[in-house]
Amino acid sequence: MHRSRLIAASLVTLAALALTGCTGDAAPGQDGSIATDVYPGLPEDATGPVGTEQTTAVWLADGRERFAIVTWGSSSCPPVATELTVVGPDAVSVSFGEPVQDVCTADMAATTHEFVMPAEVTERPVLVDVAVQGLDGFTQLTLP
Repeated sequence: MHRSRLIAASLVTLAALALTGCTGDAAPGQDGSIATDVYPGLPEDATGPVGTEQTTAVWLADGRERFAIVTWGSSSCPPVATELTVVGPDAVSVSFGEPVQDVCTADMAATTHEFVMPAEVTERPVLVDVAVQGLDGFTQLTLP
């Protein structure tokens, strides 16, 4: 009888651990991302319009200290921001790598990647070059 209780308790513990592993708090794409925050959907505090199914850059509502880049693609495999480089007093470049997941859903969803604007960028508007690994070229966006 004691042995069956031990087995039952072990099975319950294993099931709880398995469920905990599936419900992690990390947003998609945070593994290795340099973004300050990554979450599914569009930014609620954007100060401008967010494009539909195209990469967009927007200021966030805190006075132009933070901005977001919205990418579109698989909701389970968004690209990962790997590098933010100051190009000049009015320009930055943001590079995205491939997703860290192996299996991705075949849907089209928005993922928001938030960043702090480097102090060296003092002029407005700000040009934002976005490069995504695996895609040719880059997208040039403007933060007014």
